[in-house]
Amino acid sequence: MPRHPRFFFVRTLAILFGLVSSPLFGEESDPAPIPGIDAADGADGEEAKEETRQSEVLPTRLSIQEKYKTYQNADYRLDKVAKVGEKLTYLVKWKGVPAGTAELEVKRETTLRDRPVYVVELHNQTNDFLSLLYDVDSRVRSFIDVDNGRSHLFKRSGKEGPRTLDDRIEFDYARLDEAGAPAPSSVYVKMKKGQPQEKPARPIPGPLQDSLSIIYYLRSLDFGAEGTSHPVLVGSRKRTDVATVHLRGSERITLPKIGTFDCLKVEPRGDAEADRSNIVVSKGTATFWLEKHTRIPLMATVDIPVGSISLSLIKAEQTTLLDHAVSKADP
Repeated sequence: MPRHPRFFFVRTLAILFGLVSSPLFGEESDPAPIPGIDAADGADGEEAKEETRQSEVLPTRLSIQEKYKTYQNADYRLDKVAKVGEKLTYLVKWKGVPAGTAELEVKRETTLRDRPVYVVELHNQTNDFLSLLYDVDSRVRSFIDVDNGRSHLFKRSGKEGPRTLDDRIEFDYARLDEAGAPAPSSVYVKMKKGQPQEKPARPIPGPLQDSLSIIYYLRSLDFGAEGTSHPVLVGSRKRTDVATVHLRGSERITLPKIGTFDCLKVEPRGDAEADRSNIVVSKGTATFWLEKHTRIPLMATVDIPVGSISLSLIKAEQTTLLDHAVSKADP
């Protein structure tokens, strides 16, 4: 029996905000604090004390270090790219129709596994109209090392339609194997009926970005001339992916509520085996426009089978963005 058109519209919204939110797809769950992890996520910002992990690391046919030996994410200082308090608000549209907002904010500095980290949050909300059909109010958090820019923890919480979301990926770069040799790994954990369901640990090749921290990693890159590219190792719940970010040129764009800016146009592309649930390496075509000086994303588009998704900056707080405007919007 043919399905009602409303089904396909609601399904499209699920895809839209699933892409905007994160590469994780959680199941219905009841949030609960996780020892050693959620302490770092508290408003008090106290140091988190991680419990020793006993998970067995999944075997691999080819050493993960061997497979990705030609790739390595560069270290950078996050506090040179963004400051605590920076907040960017984007209007989200699907096929040109306003769907909601996405707020990207550097919330605070805290400590995780004895490392200084910035807690970066992406808050997604559908607008009043679409909330009647498919209500989204989700928060994605990345815990990014201030000194070297690598991701330590990636979390998602909130609601997406009928589902309550609560899952995370932990990146443990200091893990040792039984022989005492370095054995960095990642672990995917999802909440189910108030209890953490932990997947077996997976080996990782070294420092990784996640699908939120990569935004700040892009801001640290020296892109050089048009046509240059930068491979980036991105951790997902299933595997390590390689996203190659290509510089497609420069463009001048105008944001009606902010001003006109000179931008770098970049496109991330994934390899053939990439995790297709990850927006930065997804099957769709993603394009970002980064302001040339601050590298702040001013606009992004993602073309997927159900249509084009766009994000455009409508408000920037605690940044130097306007100092670099070719012209400012009228107040």
